[in-house]
Amino acid sequence: MAGEYTRKQIRENREMWIAFLRTPGLKKQVGVLEVGEARCCLGHGCVALGVPETGKRAASVKPYVNSSAKVRVVATKYGNISPEYTYAPKELMQAVGLHFNTGALAGGGNFQFAGRCFTSLSELNDKSDATPAQIADILEAHIEGGLRSFFVPLSHYPEEIADDATH
Repeated sequence: MAGEYTRKQIRENREMWIAFLRTPGLKKQVGVLEVGEARCCLGHGCVALGVPETGKRAASVKPYVNSSAKVRVVATKYGNISPEYTYAPKELMQAVGLHFNTGALAGGGNFQFAGRCFTSLSELNDKSDATPAQIADILEAHIEGGLRSFFVPLSHYPEEIADDATH
């Protein structure tokens, strides 16, 4: 079935995203998934996993200023622009098992980076000086998933998917 992943596939996808974030020279973007070669942590995840374009915006869409990040936000090939934070496309959420499209923790609450509290990966990316490699370290600490994690527990996914053409 489309959109279904095994436990092994989810873990491998998470590991690929983490490894990609550790690529030297990655450019960080705030307020949007991608502008040129600069991307937020979720945008880098899209590239790492080959997430297809999820809806192009018409050329008539005008850039606007993101009031929280004070950056010029433009339409991207992923088509996910937010006035507050960036959102992961559904395909990325499924491929890595994110609980929420902003990368918020399941069960609410927050996590700390550099002595400050954050509620989501989008907020961490947009409102801190965290590098992609530092975000990778945070993701790696949550790789098993669960409550108070960005990720659905690996145990939620099947060991294998039955090859049943009737689905």
